[in-house]
Amino acid sequence: MIINMKREGIALIVVSQIMACTNRVVTLPNSYNGQGGRKDLIEMVDTKALPLDSISSPMPVYMQLYKNDNSNILTFLNQYNSCIYYYDYSNCTYLYKKSFNLQGKNKIQKPVAYCIINQDSICILDAAKMSVTLFRSSDKKIIRSISLKGKGEKDWPLKFPQYQLTTANPIVLYKDSILFPGQMFWSILPEMINETNIFVSANYITGQVNYYHHYPSEIYEGVNWEGGLYTSVNSAIIADTIIYSFPPSHNLYITNISSSMYKIIFGGSQFAKTNNSIDYPISKSTPIEMIMDHNLKQDTYGPIIYDPYRRVFYRFVSHRLYNVSPTTSFRNKEISIIILDDRWNYLGEKNIGLGMSWNINNSFVTEEGLNIEYYDSDNSDEDFMYFRIFKLTDNE
Repeated sequence: MIINMKREGIALIVVSQIMACTNRVVTLPNSYNGQGGRKDLIEMVDTKALPLDSISSPMPVYMQLYKNDNSNILTFLNQYNSCIYYYDYSNCTYLYKKSFNLQGKNKIQKPVAYCIINQDSICILDAAKMSVTLFRSSDKKIIRSISLKGKGEKDWPLKFPQYQLTTANPIVLYKDSILFPGQMFWSILPEMINETNIFVSANYITGQVNYYHHYPSEIYEGVNWEGGLYTSVNSAIIADTIIYSFPPSHNLYITNISSSMYKIIFGGSQFAKTNNSIDYPISKSTPIEMIMDHNLKQDTYGPIIYDPYRRVFYRFVSHRLYNVSPTTSFRNKEISIIILDDRWNYLGEKNIGLGMSWNINNSFVTEEGLNIEYYDSDNSDEDFMYFRIFKLTDNE
């Protein structure tokens, strides 16, 4: 895919020094705040319901949609019984499940994500072993186990990323490799900014693992983003092009898998305001109450998803709260969907309501539109998993 990058409106970044160099605060203003207006170019058009068995529940940690003979097959991970469930998504019909419940040293201890290679082979990410397992389902045999810890040094968490992958921020198959982003769960010290990688390519045939890309220094170098939320990394992967959506930044960072440079494009909400890092020294342990309060009072960008049918990008943002209490949660934030065309022009955005009703991490695109898992907090019925489908209006 060739992306036209003519529009380069970039949100400015301001760095201020506080407390005699013991604390560095980054300010990320939104120069486009209030300029575009709400266009609502996307509307809800349908709802789908997947029937669940007695040991499955809504909001699974990971799902994958793939094509099989022109049919959309939707799958999800059940961590309780170590199975992947398969559905025909066109009519929400359950098809079958595949178990990878192995015992002994080959046991996949904590499956958190997967990538279906073909009808028989699946790559499964094991968060406990920090490895990718190539699993053959026909005879339940492990073909290869690929370590994501380098040579296994005790300090590997300081050198290698860890992973919180989702349906909307998935493992992607590219040639003979799987590609996916990773993150650190703490602030990035100045001496680590060029040592910490955030993207992985693992060849499932040879076992070769390569690491790429760093956190943008203008956002992350030596500043306090404690808590793991603002150091998370969301990406849209289109062949060998990667578009990064970092939670505190109104910008998008675009690169090639083999490049060390970013193209920076404004891709923020017209209703988001200035974001700041935490005003507290990273040399000290940041109080959890301060982290939670900070997370609630910032505009937080989430997954970015490419829609090849309509040639647009969807970027999620959770809007800041102004009045919070000890009982306020992140799910009390309102969520908007930002729509950009494939030349990065802002088309519009739609507020879809409170986060407590949506699991934006389980979002994906079909011919019908953008599918987002929906949860009604007043409905305790867990016999179904619900999706609401959004489509661009006739004004697209």
